[in-house]
Amino acid sequence: MNDPFVFIVILNWNGYLITLECLKSLLGINYNNYEILLVDNGSTDESLNILRNYCDKKSKVSILALDKNYGFTGGNNQAVEYILKIKTPDFFLFLNNDTEVDPDFLSKMVDLAMNNNKIAVVVPKIYYFNSPNTIWYAGGYINKLSCVGEHFGLGKKDSKRYSKVKPITFMNGCAMLVKSHFIINYGLFDEIYFANCEDVDFSFKVLQNGYIIMYEANAKIWHKVSLSFKINKNKWLGFYLVTRNLVILQKKYNIKKWYFVFSFSYFLIRWLLYLEFKFLFQGNFTFCKYILLGFIDGFTKKNRLQN
Repeated sequence: MNDPFVFIVILNWNGYLITLECLKSLLGINYNNYEILLVDNGSTDESLNILRNYCDKKSKVSILALDKNYGFTGGNNQAVEYILKIKTPDFFLFLNNDTEVDPDFLSKMVDLAMNNNKIAVVVPKIYYFNSPNTIWYAGGYINKLSCVGEHFGLGKKDSKRYSKVKPITFMNGCAMLVKSHFIINYGLFDEIYFANCEDVDFSFKVLQNGYIIMYEANAKIWHKVSLSFKINKNKWLGFYLVTRNLVILQKKYNIKKWYFVFSFSYFLIRWLLYLEFKFLFQGNFTFCKYILLGFIDGFTKKNRLQN
């Protein structure tokens, strides 16, 4: 009997060096029934030519070249739409290009997902790449006051405490195995987010439709945290998007007026005011500007990265 068929989706945006490292890691996994779709998200460097030259020699890897940067949400959504016109896999694995993987990570995630029809998503244990035994993510939960996806074990050395396979309420978009029937029935990412916080929104979607998110502690990957932002020299980008998208999440999910007032006040203090004063004190006025613009754009749903 064949293993379930997994289509792995990886986005690249001006980051061919880390993408190549990710691909080399993936091509060494102990799992046979998979293909990789590498999506070039409108790169403006030499990424597309270099990656095409590499992938031409790899039977398991194909490339989808997009005309512009559609963000994490749009890039992955277009990948799924493209794949479903060709094949219907059992699973989609969405994996950041700034990761490297353990050879057994996929088989462990698939095995867990197959145990229960109500499991829609499985996520692995994620370590810092530069500190291979330090946890970046060991499952998580959604802070309903701030709508922030919180990580269990962040910055902690791995231990038995983080080795329990269990249901969770927040999946991190860095690496997630999703059953295709869930995507077909309920859709994937809301493109209003572009990038950041879409995983919180998708976590809400899974849970509200009666499905389960599982943390597979025995599946391991290593993350070069936020390296794509560093490569593209847009360090303010993450703060702008997270601020904007947290406002959108607050408005979408904290719908009771009294709770919205309470939770939004918490968000203002914990995120907006704290960061504004922090960067103002440091003299980093560009960061202050884009955090404030992100706050405003969360109400208007404008995205300055697409205008």
